[in-house]
Amino acid sequence: MRNIYPIIIFFLFGSTASYAVNPAFDSAQQPEDVTVKSISDLLDMSYQASYKDIQKAEQFCEMALKKAQYSNRPKDLFEVNRGYGLVYENNNILDKALAYYTKALQLSAQTSETDRITIMGDIAIVYKKMGEYKKSRDYYLEIIEKATATKDEEMQEAAYDGLGSIYESVGDFGNAVKYYFQSLSVAESYGNRWGQIVSYQNIATVYRKAKNYKLALDAIQKSDKLAKLENDTLQIANVYNDLGEILADQEQFEAAAAKHKAALELFKTVGFKTKIVKSYLNNATVAMSQKQYAQAESFLLQCFEYKENFWNYDHANAYYNLGELYLLTDRQDKAEIALKQGLTVSQQFGFKDLSQKFTFKLYELNKQKGNFGTAFGYLDQSNSLRDSLFNEQQNKQVAESQFLYDVAKRNEQIQELKETNSRNTLLAITSIFSVMLISLLYIVFIRGKNNKALIYKNTEIQVQYKRLEESNEILRQFAYAAAHDLKEPLRNIGSFVNLIQRRSGAQLSEESNEYMGFVIKGVKRMNNLLTDLLQYSTVITQNATDELLNPKEIVTEVSENLQSTILSKHAIIQCAEHMPSVYMNRLHLPQLMQNLISNSLKFVETDPKVNISARQENGQTILEIRDNGIGIKQEYAEKVFNLFHQLHKNTGKYEGTGIGLTICKNIVEKYNGHIWFESEENKGTSFFVALPHRAPAVS
Repeated sequence: MRNIYPIIIFFLFGSTASYAVNPAFDSAQQPEDVTVKSISDLLDMSYQASYKDIQKAEQFCEMALKKAQYSNRPKDLFEVNRGYGLVYENNNILDKALAYYTKALQLSAQTSETDRITIMGDIAIVYKKMGEYKKSRDYYLEIIEKATATKDEEMQEAAYDGLGSIYESVGDFGNAVKYYFQSLSVAESYGNRWGQIVSYQNIATVYRKAKNYKLALDAIQKSDKLAKLENDTLQIANVYNDLGEILADQEQFEAAAAKHKAALELFKTVGFKTKIVKSYLNNATVAMSQKQYAQAESFLLQCFEYKENFWNYDHANAYYNLGELYLLTDRQDKAEIALKQGLTVSQQFGFKDLSQKFTFKLYELNKQKGNFGTAFGYLDQSNSLRDSLFNEQQNKQVAESQFLYDVAKRNEQIQELKETNSRNTLLAITSIFSVMLISLLYIVFIRGKNNKALIYKNTEIQVQYKRLEESNEILRQFAYAAAHDLKEPLRNIGSFVNLIQRRSGAQLSEESNEYMGFVIKGVKRMNNLLTDLLQYSTVITQNATDELLNPKEIVTEVSENLQSTILSKHAIIQCAEHMPSVYMNRLHLPQLMQNLISNSLKFVETDPKVNISARQENGQTILEIRDNGIGIKQEYAEKVFNLFHQLHKNTGKYEGTGIGLTICKNIVEKYNGHIWFESEENKGTSFFVALPHRAPAVS
């Protein structure tokens, strides 16, 4: 989990703002106690109150506004409008936040250029939260342009950080890491150690999301080293917290628990109560993963000792974890109380995602208790919330796809323009060495012709892209709807068949029970198919990048991911000692290798052996993955890469969905590469992947 508090980036609080977060100040004073406070004090207290009581926060802002109107100074009015915006942004009332930020932007024309850039950063953040990624990116790019011109490194650093967060939000992890590294580079250039710490934390978060835990650990350890050099207790605690989450993702629960407990003690040392609550929640999560339920319950109950310092979302989430804990320890009555209390908090503050989780848990709980009427009532609420969330997520996905498409289109136009300019420059140089007058006329003629051709070509490309965009959008929406909207009914089918078997299985015939078993197997297979379909829909929207990667290191990572399968099958994975590096996205190469190695392990009867090697020839790097499996007939050379095609579908002997090799082909073709196989039945198969020495760059 990222934490940017200590750097106090000006986009969050502003370099000219007179109010900022005080880590020891976790609750605001009552309005009647602050009649003589300054505008800056009132705005500070409104910000603190905004996380718990929006009405109180609005009261503070209103008092500040009256003082600002009395003074009639543009600077005061700017600060108050920005303060209102922060309150509404913290409560996710984004339309109001944007309205107040826009007023502040207008007022900045009467204050300073620094104020203007500060509020532009606020607006960029709101647009990102609204899913308006292109508008958010445009604001950040304008800030970078202004900051570069004025050599304001702090603004450059924050803007690059903002761009990284946009790409992280849309799942373009390659560009996210690139911009976070640019933010890091700027922070290093002017000695901002806090900025370096936060940048490494952000980079670690992206690698963690991409499941590249080796790089995630490397980044967070660098952040840890810098935090200790700075001797910043709060930052060290934040780093320990992030490290604990990375370790927990890898199921290294003991090490994760040690880091979370260390973070908790440090948060207690600095007295940051909201962080203490969050740390208790993290410790409880790890304890539950280790099935240490008594310890988890202790952590959760200690959270509620700080109930005045709960952020609303954490408050509801603590009830959910407590309810889940009581269910796991067979205390249904206590579980129901906790879940109902959490649902009340979620509904009060409009947390749809948590409300959906609470209603579904209450449905499952009442179903177990035999209260079917109540259970179906909660199920109906859960389904309504799920549909609403799905529609919101679908709109968000459409916005993300549009943004990524715009980025890809812009990159291609830039590349084409560079190539056109290069050709024109070469032509001009050649012409100069001929007759001067003729060359000048020729240049004018050729440039005019090229411009017309370029206009025509751009128009043609735009039409083709529009058609491709529409086709891809239809495919993406279908895949997303299938993977998300169908999973819930499938789970309901499986749940109710299991329920019927438990309640009435003894009274049913052997044949009926067998049929129910077929239904459960079908549900499981359909769920696997939908999961793979979602993975495919994600791959087709991910851009190619040209990072230099070592295939041997990737094979090592993949082997660790497949460790349980390798051990259960007594498989041997061998990789050549020296492998030429390839230019690929840090997410694509592991996915490609994992699918091909998994495929090799699947279609081997006994003692699988997989050999991975590589060679360079004819301007290409060729990877080979060879196994000793059952082989593939050459007549299936093209069919095996088709979506949903399974050679052994009717035998039921080999599990699979027919999507893995399709994903491999899609990845390889993104790099202008080629994938094929050579095989002998019952002797084995070799899959080959040919990649250009240099992948197409994406900026």
